[in-house]
Amino acid sequence: MAKRFAERAVIPLQAAGFVAVIVAALAWVRHRAQGAILALAGIGIGWILLVAVMTERGYAGNQRYLIVTTAVLCVLGGIGMGRIFDGIRAAVSERTSARTGLRVATGIFVVGVVALSPVIKAKVDNVDQTLDKLRYEASLWHTLPGVIDEAGGPSKILACGNIYSGPFQTQMVAYQLGVHGINVGDVRPLRGSPAPGAIFRTNTVPGGPLVASVSDKRFREVAHSGRWRIWTAPRADARGRDCPSAGADAPRVPPTARTTELSSSR
Repeated sequence: MAKRFAERAVIPLQAAGFVAVIVAALAWVRHRAQGAILALAGIGIGWILLVAVMTERGYAGNQRYLIVTTAVLCVLGGIGMGRIFDGIRAAVSERTSARTGLRVATGIFVVGVVALSPVIKAKVDNVDQTLDKLRYEASLWHTLPGVIDEAGGPSKILACGNIYSGPFQTQMVAYQLGVHGINVGDVRPLRGSPAPGAIFRTNTVPGGPLVASVSDKRFREVAHSGRWRIWTAPRADARGRDCPSAGADAPRVPPTARTTELSSSR
C-alpha cells in the first residue's frame, strides 16, 4: 500500500511535503510553533498505516483509500513549496536587497513550473486514462457472473472450502457468491496452503499479472469465462463432492480447522 502511494505521488510533491515537516519539527523544538502542521502529518501517516495493516489482514486495499493521505501530502507540499521559496528569497535578500531576493525566488518558481509542466499536464489531463480504467473495472463486474455460472453456481463453488481472490476483487466476488466480504480472503498474507477451496483469478489492470497467484499444485482450473478464471482444490469429504473439479484425477484435500463452511444468500 505504501509503495502504491509513493508511485502515485510525484517526487517533487513528496520532497516539498518532507521540507514542510522538517521545518515544522524544528520550529516545534525551538519555539513550540507549527504544531498544526505536525498534527496534520501525523494524521496522514497514521491513516496510511491503518490502511496498510487492514489490507494485509484481508481488507480490500483499493487505491481510493489513499485519498486522505494524498490530500494531506498536497497540503504539506504546498506549505513546503512556500517554505522553500521563502528561504531562497530570504537568503538572496541578505546578500543583496529585498527586491532582488523576491525577483530571484519568482524566477526560480517560473522555471520550475515550466520544467515540471509535462508532469503537471499528465496529472491534470488524465480523463481518458481514468475512463479506460473505469471501463475495465466495470467489465470485471459484468463478466464475473458468467464464470460463476460456468463453474456450477455459488453453492457448488462454496462447497469447495475457503474462497480467495486478488486483493482488489474480494468485495465483488463476495457479492456475487452471496457471502460476506470477510469470507473472501486474499492469498498473499496466508501462511501455508489455502487448500481446500476455490480461487478467483483475473487481471486487476489491462496487461497486468494474473491474480491471485497460485503456488499450490493441487489447484486446477475448472472454469474460464470473460476476464475470469476459477481454480479449485476440492475438499475431500461429503460436501466436497459438489465442488467443481478439473477431472476424476484432480487432487482432493482434507478440510482443516480453518476450512470455512459457507452458504450463499443468493
